[in-house]
Amino acid sequence: RDNDENFIEVFSIRLPGKTTAGTEGPFSKGFDCISSTNRIKHEGRVNNLRHKDGRVASYSSNGKVYVHNLESLKCEITFDGGQSEGFGLDWESNGQKLVTGSFDGSCYLWDFNSPSSHVLTWKLKENSQINDCQFHKSNSKIIALASSDCGLYFFDISSNDKPIETIGLHSAEVKVIDFHPNNEHLIIAGSDDGLVKLWDMRQLSEELHEFSEHSEPITCLKWGKGTFFASGSEDKRVIVWDTDQVGEDNEGEDGDDLAPEIIFQHMGHQSKVQGLAWDPHSEKGIFSADHDGVAHFWEIDSNLPKKN
Repeated sequence: RDNDENFIEVFSIRLPGKTTAGTEGPFSKGFDCISSTNRIKHEGRVNNLRHKDGRVASYSSNGKVYVHNLESLKCEITFDGGQSEGFGLDWESNGQKLVTGSFDGSCYLWDFNSPSSHVLTWKLKENSQINDCQFHKSNSKIIALASSDCGLYFFDISSNDKPIETIGLHSAEVKVIDFHPNNEHLIIAGSDDGLVKLWDMRQLSEELHEFSEHSEPITCLKWGKGTFFASGSEDKRVIVWDTDQVGEDNEGEDGDDLAPEIIFQHMGHQSKVQGLAWDPHSEKGIFSADHDGVAHFWEIDSNLPKKN
């Protein structure tokens, strides 16, 4: 809440070692694997956070963007252009720029070399809001927006060309997007109808595939290694998908009728999933957090039935 004390909390995680079958693991003995190391006081409610190279950017409910150094815990820069609050926030790959997308439909570009100035790159039509924004992973001149008008927008910040508007690609409000880290043409988008769609930016007339297992709005999406991605939803589940399995035969999967591209489902959360991240040190590790403030660190177990 805006009137309560707001803060960014920094945690340290120690992962337990592997145990052999039939032995007690460190978790069963109360292993203390996560501990709070620092707390940074924050002006306004923290709408979104993005970490990059020892710094964390936060989009506040007061409309400002703060950048804190996680070593000194000091605020290095405050970006304040009088914009509305929002959720859209992303770092450029080299860490020198930020892009924000706000509830009033404005998309701003912020430059660390000129913190007192900002550029309005795009303004959606009236009554449309930006729910997510992201720099392209390999070409930071390209930015994508997810909007409440059921569409995606792509534009090149180095040109004055009109953005590619793709309103109506989804049948519900688009909430989250993620560019593929290696394939420059692919992007996934999740919407309020519980669907995740895979798009090729060269051909936006029809999606490559529709992933439809979630029963509530999609809240977070992240590509993992290779052809894997994970999706979190208000249905309290995190699902791991493999795009290489689309169209494969699902016969013999312990009687379940799940799509063959579903690799694993994590059903341990007791409230809607709010965020997720892949462990950069493991191809199977995922960190997920929910609305109740509970965070899980877990691994995909390919030996378990997918419905579990």
